[in-house]
Amino acid sequence: MPSEKTLDIIATLSVLGMAATWALQGKEFLSAVVIGPIILYHIIRKFRTQGSDE
Repeated sequence: MPSEKTLDIIATLSVLGMAATWALQGKEFLSAVVIGPIILYHIIRKFRTQGSDE
């Protein structure tokens, strides 16, 4: 079973790939709406986990 971090990376890359495809197809707005919250979520989670380690 892959670790949670590995699954996070795979999920992020697949979403970025979808968004890149949308952007190439001229759907920049759609990709921005999808990517924005996901990136914010990952940034917030990263800071949270770093804070709890200390």
